[in-house]
Amino acid sequence: MKPPLVYGIQQIGFGPAGLGLIAVADREGRLTDLNKIGLAIHEKKINNSWNNFHLDLDIESNTPANFFISHFNRSGIFKPAFGTDLFNNLESHGASNCLLSSANKFLSEIALLSEGYINSINNSDIFFNSHIKQIVLDDNGLYHTTNEMGVKCTSKTLLFCIGSLEANLSAYGNYINSSDILRGKIDEYIFEKLTNIGSITIIGASHSAFSCALRVLYLKKQYQISAKVNIIARKKPKIYFENIESAINSNYILDAEDQILPNGTINESAGLRGKAAKLALDVMTGLEQDLTIIAPNIPYCINDSLVINATGYQPHPVNLIRENGEKIRLNRLNDCYVIDQNYRILDENGLPIVGLFGLGIGFYRSDEFKKFSSVDDFLGHGAKTIFDQLLKD
Repeated sequence: MKPPLVYGIQQIGFGPAGLGLIAVADREGRLTDLNKIGLAIHEKKINNSWNNFHLDLDIESNTPANFFISHFNRSGIFKPAFGTDLFNNLESHGASNCLLSSANKFLSEIALLSEGYINSINNSDIFFNSHIKQIVLDDNGLYHTTNEMGVKCTSKTLLFCIGSLEANLSAYGNYINSSDILRGKIDEYIFEKLTNIGSITIIGASHSAFSCALRVLYLKKQYQISAKVNIIARKKPKIYFENIESAINSNYILDAEDQILPNGTINESAGLRGKAAKLALDVMTGLEQDLTIIAPNIPYCINDSLVINATGYQPHPVNLIRENGEKIRLNRLNDCYVIDQNYRILDENGLPIVGLFGLGIGFYRSDEFKKFSSVDDFLGHGAKTIFDQLLKD
């Protein structure tokens, strides 16, 4: 049996959040420090799958375009990605929204450059087609991983960048996921349902939900179909405004818990932007009559309706055990794993697990600045916070 490969840190997942550590090290001129630590990346996809970063949806991003490019060093290892038509397109959008597929293509280029860099150094590796089937935390605080091909690795630190999948909506019977609509692949199916069923119900008030509504309303109006389109939302849709005054001028009351941070500033990560935000506001102010927002406590029959699942995402399951076989249960909130202000993952008792970090979608901050991890978080502040702790250790 081959001995395990030893690294300073193992990273599970190489999606957008998986670019964070390398981006920080390059941006701050500390790639040498990362090289000394030794990084192993496990990615379950095959190595030619960069054309799909789970961002290939035919919709606007809910994040300003400049967030996707501002965290990468233009004169470092990512220099070849700048000055291209793809970069120029994102830069031209500035603080405005961009097509999510454009951001996907740019991050895919960044990922390829990251892969090339990792392959060029001695004590770091990237393993593709590496689905981790078990993670063991031993009594000495070391993490041992084994993938389905039998490759074993050991490290002092483990970083989850595991991404997420659409939440299960089995309680509503048959349904389709928002991503199927937002990839623009089933317009004919939606058209048929609008014509034959006469009602489409979207569950959720997320950016995906209102983006789905935009697509459905486009088909409804283009073909002059009288079908009803409804959104079932647990809470009032959150709409992003640059400041409190702008919200007041639009007769919108901000959510004090989620949209306003304790220091009185606007939470950049909370709220709809762009066309999705305009649609939500138009519905709430009565300017849009073809879409209705319904609270879940209002009696409503969906038996004869096509149901679209836009309730959000939940993280991929984690199989983490101790050396004695005891399962380590993680703290969860809103279907996400909970992390503290240092991005350490918390156990079921709310205590940080030594050496275990989480970054990206699927993780929820537990400190007073509660917010879902945004692009700025996993390429900027979050990645830097974790990297700084690695250097201290």
